[in-house]
Amino acid sequence: MEPVRPSNPMTDTSPDPTDALVGRDTELALLLDALSDADHATGAAHLLLGDAGIGKTAMLDAVTEAAHGRGALVLSCRGMRMRSSVGFAGLHELLLPVLDLLPALPQRQRAAIEIAFGIADGTAADRLVTSIATLSLIEEAASTRTVLIVVDDLQWVDPSTADIVLFLASRLAGTRALLLATARPETGEPDVEASFTRVTALTPLGTDDAGALLARRAPELSPTARARVMAQSQGNPLALGELAAAAGDEPRADGLTARTPLTRRLERAFLTETLALPDATQRALLVASIGEDAPAFEVLAAAARLGLGSESFGPAERAGLVRTSGGRIRFRHPLISSSVHSAADPELIHEVNAALAAATADDLRRARYRAASGLGADETLARELEDVAAASSRRGATSESAALWRTAATHSPGTADRARRLAYAGEMSRQAGASASAGELTAEAEALSDDAGVRLQTARTEWMLALTVGTPARSAAELLDLAHTLGATSASASRVEVLVWAAVRCYLRVDDSPQVHDAVRAALEASQTAEGTRADVVRRIGLALMGGRPLDDVGRAIEVLRRDLGETDPTLLNCLAFAVEDTTDLEAAIGVWSAEIDLFHATGRAGDETVGLAGRSVAHVTANCLAEGLADAERALHISADLGLAVVGALAAANAARVHAARGDDVRAREALASSQALGGDHPVPRVVALAEWAQATLALGDRRPEDALAHLARTEINPPIALWAGADLAEAAVRVGRTEPVERWLEVAAAVPDPSAHLRMLIERSRALLAADDAVAAHFTAAIDHGARSRAGYDLARTHLLYGEWLRRHRRIVDAREHLFAALRGFEAHGATRWAERAAAELRAAGTVDTRVRGDVADRRAALTPQEELVADLVTRGLTNKEIADQLYLSHRTVGAHLRSVFTKVGATRRGQLVELLGSGAPAP
Repeated sequence: MEPVRPSNPMTDTSPDPTDALVGRDTELALLLDALSDADHATGAAHLLLGDAGIGKTAMLDAVTEAAHGRGALVLSCRGMRMRSSVGFAGLHELLLPVLDLLPALPQRQRAAIEIAFGIADGTAADRLVTSIATLSLIEEAASTRTVLIVVDDLQWVDPSTADIVLFLASRLAGTRALLLATARPETGEPDVEASFTRVTALTPLGTDDAGALLARRAPELSPTARARVMAQSQGNPLALGELAAAAGDEPRADGLTARTPLTRRLERAFLTETLALPDATQRALLVASIGEDAPAFEVLAAAARLGLGSESFGPAERAGLVRTSGGRIRFRHPLISSSVHSAADPELIHEVNAALAAATADDLRRARYRAASGLGADETLARELEDVAAASSRRGATSESAALWRTAATHSPGTADRARRLAYAGEMSRQAGASASAGELTAEAEALSDDAGVRLQTARTEWMLALTVGTPARSAAELLDLAHTLGATSASASRVEVLVWAAVRCYLRVDDSPQVHDAVRAALEASQTAEGTRADVVRRIGLALMGGRPLDDVGRAIEVLRRDLGETDPTLLNCLAFAVEDTTDLEAAIGVWSAEIDLFHATGRAGDETVGLAGRSVAHVTANCLAEGLADAERALHISADLGLAVVGALAAANAARVHAARGDDVRAREALASSQALGGDHPVPRVVALAEWAQATLALGDRRPEDALAHLARTEINPPIALWAGADLAEAAVRVGRTEPVERWLEVAAAVPDPSAHLRMLIERSRALLAADDAVAAHFTAAIDHGARSRAGYDLARTHLLYGEWLRRHRRIVDAREHLFAALRGFEAHGATRWAERAAAELRAAGTVDTRVRGDVADRRAALTPQEELVADLVTRGLTNKEIADQLYLSHRTVGAHLRSVFTKVGATRRGQLVELLGSGAPAP
């Protein structure tokens, strides 16, 4: 029943739905136009910023009414002050009307939603998967009619939901969906505003509009009171009505001054109104305020425990302060709730929270109410909070879990339990991306206790922070000391794990002390672990990083880790892949990267999967698998942008530049280099710098700028593993400018590699050939080609054939030259290396050969596609369905369909089966 507010003989301030729209014609027209655009698949996201009472909710109501009138589906949620600890509460409210569409989603996306909402059990998916699943649901709903998504008071929406709302905000273009959100400016962060298509600030009404609104709301005000209300309300529509209702001919002595913020004035006006209600009603309003996010039946049950019947709410309903809607008791405006709460006696607040705790069956709300009921140190309460913190973590609500662990620590009577809970709060903060809080909490936990378990957890969090955001961490020597305190025997799994962290620091050359290096290796070797156990796998990874033998069966090791995947395991696997690469066995390294990518994809860890994709991309390209490397780089670049992994994106972009440079696509190569530089910032990591310099060197070689190529190649030395492979290009540039010293230095390093791969042997012999006297050149080139034939390095083999063919032609061995130049041409064509193919074709023409046509149709068609379209097309050629592609690329399946339609248009296909013929088979399945 709609509440009826009694009339005042002097003023009638009953809320009129049109009041708050006075003076808002321009803003309302803008939003209605956006709704019309959404009808035509031009979706967008608008953010309304404004102070309390400025009319944001009224604007939402007007657009919502218009949407209903047009037959649109409206999905809505509202932020509440008391809901911030409930992860995904807002998202559940938002998506509830469309949950019946879940079966249409790819299985992994469906599971992500079900786990987040507690519908199903399982491992929580990465937030990106849940976000894409949300987008997929909305796109599914928007396939039949326009969808209006309304989020009121975004600043109070739970963090897990807010992250997904911001994800949606930048991805609705091309859909029949409009996102409309409101927020207060004092809580709006710049990155929040940047996510929206348009941000509109609702400013105070002008004098004329404010005067007109006040005349409608309070026509009988005296000129004196009218002037006072106009001055105090500052053009705020809500203030005009509420201050008018409290106004008289003389100002009241309410303790407010001209400098009192408007929000405080409004709260005082609402408080004046509530204080006129019966005492029982005032107490009932406090129950509704504290239990604002609880169902109405819980609020009524709690009120009954305080001796308040349902009739106690009647006067407040009749005054228009509250109403029952959607099974909840809702305040007409949040300031009413905050005024009631802020004015209440602390003891009464404690009593109300205790009553609500007794009335609810929800574990989280009960723990929260009990925590606010005046209890201090209470282990029972701390355990309850710990339980709901763990449950939040299992659903993927890491921000909320961190807050709950921290509250649990506050209520812990024992120092040891407080330290343990603070340590978990730090880890959850790290997983939520709150690095500063994570560091503070782990430091606080360690200062409280030297318990081995606490030290292990804080060390783990600290170590991960050091590797991901560069914060200071324990040295390898300190980790070695910690390892000695863990476990009574050398077989302690925790001890082994800490030793491997020390090994990683040694491997990354963060700690270069030879003594510490030897001590870590010795401790790992002395550790006795049962074969096939997780501890055994971790120990062998550590030994591999310390220069020992690589794992014999990476696949089996991955399966062991899959059964109990720890937070630090992704970093260990990444380092293992790097260590395998250091042996020059690129195929084995690709195998490690592929195994971990599969593992992380299956367990929903999108961030770790993205790191793996970027790492495998580098190994693929270095191994001459250019198509596969570019596909990995583009996928990593796309996902890293969604996850905010700038360093990973910089690495992927630099590696994509290598492929484009090798293929002779200067425009795309330079665009990728610019992206890498922007993402890498002022202090890019050495590996990114080395890859970018290598790409620049490849461009310079293609343009026949040997001096520039030498300069760029010299700068790859910042990362020795990359410089080892990049140095093979030195010889070609060096001989052209008559500088052989850099090549000779590189040959010394390359020749010292123990048991080099056939690929590296080819590059060594090719470089020797370019430096050799004429009578030794052929032998070195022949040896290089023999090694190359035993490798899968087709691109480098083609360059070797080209260089040998050019030398043979210059020495008038035309017939022999043609054989190698043809081999070079076909090799370059197979890798899409157009510029190098043209160079080989030109040499063939100079050698008197007519049939030197370079196949370009496929390359031209692919050049017309965007990177995302090319990825979709390649996966289609491998037989994947749209839903399977969506799962691979972290897209909604309808977005995949849109990309595929664009591909068909650009390449002239009418069915999926034609794409192999028109575009080739693409990269092999990862």
